[in-house]
Amino acid sequence: MRPGGKRALSALILCASLIPAGAKAESALWSSHTAFTVPPGRTELSLSSPSHYALGEHHEVSADMVLLALLPNAGYKRAWPALNAPGRLWAVSTSHRASTSKVLRRVLDGEQSPWLLSLESDLLLSAYHEPSRTWLTPSLGVVVTPRLGQHVQRIDDPLLSLRAGDEAWAPRAGLSVDTVLGGQLYGRSTTTLTLLLGAHGVSVEQRVELSYRLREWHVGAGVLGSWMERGGTRALRLIPTLDLGVAIF
Repeated sequence: MRPGGKRALSALILCASLIPAGAKAESALWSSHTAFTVPPGRTELSLSSPSHYALGEHHEVSADMVLLALLPNAGYKRAWPALNAPGRLWAVSTSHRASTSKVLRRVLDGEQSPWLLSLESDLLLSAYHEPSRTWLTPSLGVVVTPRLGQHVQRIDDPLLSLRAGDEAWAPRAGLSVDTVLGGQLYGRSTTTLTLLLGAHGVSVEQRVELSYRLREWHVGAGVLGSWMERGGTRALRLIPTLDLGVAIF
């Protein structure tokens, strides 16, 4: 077989390996930012993304290990295979996450702060667009931080404010685009729009990443940007990102 034919065959095999059985993430399509759950017996550990552990066929738990000491957090995702039409390349799931910002606020403010629990829930739909070899994952959700009558000082850093429970509640929408660029090279763009109702503002978070992925590991680099407008003020932050992931079977 000619070299060009071998490359085309390899790309076809890689693309086919992304097609899930039921609602599971297979091969180089990792669970993070998708509606798929980790297959049983697989654990995904990541440096700058949540790590995932399979509880069963359609259940997983997750945690952002890097932020765990400053921002204790835990997540749960449930796939709903009954909502997937036979023969369709899509998956539906619900994702939930809880975190507390007490330690982070104490580090930033240097003072004692109240215990606040941020609760996040999202509905995710992942669909495969075969001509472009792309997975699209739109989502709708809400972040709720019960105040319990406590006054909470806002954090001005746009990359930390929502993670630290800066709003009493905030609806949000997101879109993740995950595409095969060629061979094992992937591109991912994740956008999240959050309405800051209490402050009459809006927050937009954008992460763009190039990564080299295999079934057992991946390495990627990109940029994370956050733009926030509230109370007549605007703030923009851009930081480079580096992600390293390892799958354990």
